[in-house]
Amino acid sequence: MLSLDHLGLAADDANALADLLAALVGGRRYESEIVAEQGVAAHVLPAAAPGAPAPALELVEPTAPDSAVARFLEKRGPGMHHLALRVSSAEAAMWRAEEQGLRVLSDEPHPGAGGKRVVFLHPEDTGGVLVELCEHTDPLPEAERVPFAHDGANGTLAAYTLGSAANPPLLLLHGAAGCTERETRRLAHRLAPHFRVVALDFPGHGASDLFENVDFSSTLFAESVRATLDHFGIERAAVFGFSMGGNMALRLAHHHPERVARLVVHGACIDWSETQAEQMAVRLDVRTLQEQSGGRPAAALEAAHRDWTGLFARTERFVRALPLRTDEMRAMAEAVEVPTLVSTADRDDLFPLEAAFTLHRRLPKARLTVVPGTRHALGQTDLGALVPPLTRHLLAYV
Repeated sequence: MLSLDHLGLAADDANALADLLAALVGGRRYESEIVAEQGVAAHVLPAAAPGAPAPALELVEPTAPDSAVARFLEKRGPGMHHLALRVSSAEAAMWRAEEQGLRVLSDEPHPGAGGKRVVFLHPEDTGGVLVELCEHTDPLPEAERVPFAHDGANGTLAAYTLGSAANPPLLLLHGAAGCTERETRRLAHRLAPHFRVVALDFPGHGASDLFENVDFSSTLFAESVRATLDHFGIERAAVFGFSMGGNMALRLAHHHPERVARLVVHGACIDWSETQAEQMAVRLDVRTLQEQSGGRPAAALEAAHRDWTGLFARTERFVRALPLRTDEMRAMAEAVEVPTLVSTADRDDLFPLEAAFTLHRRLPKARLTVVPGTRHALGQTDLGALVPPLTRHLLAYV
């Protein structure tokens, strides 16, 4: 069913227009925020009666002279800017749009007002109206600080807990240079009805302390996982790991099999070639990313990490050493006896499907699932396709 989320109006002074419209309906309050990713300030006014669901009015004004809204105002002046439709999955909506021959104006969803994930369709393909597809996401709870010490460095890790304590425990691990906020937050909310979810930010990532005097290593990350289980009093848990997090989940299961009930490893690779390491390192080059981004993705990274430039530089060094550890990772996988679901996106742009097939073949107790997705990033994977097999596999141990 078609679900209208909001109507977007472009304005030179959105605050004044919001005051005017609110006054017209009896002074109803509105919410304002800066959406740095899009270079706008947004003022959202509920357009339905109090307590009723969307739609709303979203008044946007540019905060950057080169933003899309600034160009719109220069060309057309104030007025109707976009029509926003609510969708359950931004990725799935993008694929449906592309199958209909519509042009999507970005390769992946971007942060929008109110914590939404949004993508836009080209107005020439949608009757001259700019259409926005909006996926609403819930915020994370406040992080709990987990004490952690390694190689003489002391600090705390950020861990987020969701779901009932009566549910079976599930640990979520993000990828290299990622964090809970950017990678596993949506998955945490989707799984919270079934599990007591604990989502960890690795050392130096997200809201965790930097641990600047310690080099990134598999031992550092795997031990931070064990420390998190100890902190929450979890003797044995299911573990989901994305990309590097998947490798750390396998390492935990190898060294501490009594702590791991079942595994899901998504988008992971154990056979690292020099070419793959170089491709990953290029993605982590700070100077290149800053030059290509125009400052906007950098703003999002600054919001997600305490020191994103230092994080990317340290992760680049970690990644470049991975080909030297391929034999070790192969042997580790072959020794893991924990039942494991290996999953991957069907069009992963970093690791070929063969990487998942190889991991599946080496694990003694593995199953395989392939889900729709055009990018390696977990945010580009359709959770509607991933969550059902993931949940069936993990709940089998309860």
